[in-house]
Amino acid sequence: MKNGDLLFFRKDSNQLSKAIVNSTSHNKAIQYDHVAIIIYNGKIPYVYEACPKYGVRKTSFINFTKDINSNIDLYRLKTTFNTQKLYKEAESYLGLPYNHSFSPDEPGFYCADFIYESFEHRFFHLIPMQFGPNHTIDNYWKKYYRKIGKKIPLNKPGLNPNDMIKQGSLNLIKANFMIEKVD
Repeated sequence: MKNGDLLFFRKDSNQLSKAIVNSTSHNKAIQYDHVAIIIYNGKIPYVYEACPKYGVRKTSFINFTKDINSNIDLYRLKTTFNTQKLYKEAESYLGLPYNHSFSPDEPGFYCADFIYESFEHRFFHLIPMQFGPNHTIDNYWKKYYRKIGKKIPLNKPGLNPNDMIKQGSLNLIKANFMIEKVD
């Protein structure tokens, strides 16, 4: 595991996870619903992520693995980057809220957006967001946005874990990474 490695979480069984994968995955082999980043502070690895329950947070890798029960794949950027800048950028977002609307017009971050910003827009590009297959809107998302009282940001610029993989900036380092609880 190295600075800047990305943890891609495979589809979970909850409804939000299923809706994310159904809306963003066009390949049965790529079905991720969350992404987080590894950043070292000295010799200690931390997981930085934007998640619905906590917003943007960091957790020591050891504590993080205690709470995880899903399979995770480890990816690495194909190119080099300034790890100190990455650390400073990610640290500057700690404590910000989770962006439940996924809209670029709302404050806070969702997982892929946090990674995109932490790398200062250098390795991934935004795409028009979709909320269902073939430019439809999945019923889950219709209910979700009605419940939070927000407009669906259809075709607004955004990013998701599955499209991050498809953009070709990453190499798979280890599949089923968490099974071994690597330190």
